[in-house]
Amino acid sequence: MEITCRVLCDDELDAVYERLRRERILWAMYPEFQEIPLDKWRELQAGATLLLGVFVDGEMGGVFTVRPFCGLTQCAEVGTAAFRGFFHAAEAMCRAASLWCFEHLDCVSMMGRVPAQNRHVLRMAPRVGFREVCRIPGMCWYGKAGRFVEGALLLATRDSVIASEV
Repeated sequence: MEITCRVLCDDELDAVYERLRRERILWAMYPEFQEIPLDKWRELQAGATLLLGVFVDGEMGGVFTVRPFCGLTQCAEVGTAAFRGFFHAAEAMCRAASLWCFEHLDCVSMMGRVPAQNRHVLRMAPRVGFREVCRIPGMCWYGKAGRFVEGALLLATRDSVIASEV
């Protein structure tokens, strides 16, 4: 399985949005929103946000967003979503996208927010170098529950992601 990453172009955004919406996984990338209309999606992707396509054997298997969180500490906030046909490769895709960011961006650490109910991601996170830092009540929208729920704040560094490959 060959995994590659590349920055997506503006003309690819609508198709990515439609696929995320159709597969009902927009919330995975933006856990603070109940719903994201297309114009808001475009706004979120504008400016400092970088949208990476993660490809498995040449086919887009998911996406990874990177937003500057704090310039002084060079921490980026990340969001990730694997398309339904690629859940089996989610761990490898997340690791590859994280390593791509550490290699190509001025980024020392990454943090992500995950609804506490998302056990799959919380089990996967340590295997790709993310450690749970804390839990915050009401931090994430969780569509299955139809409400805001407790969220886990996760953090990774280049070293923790590299160490997770062992």
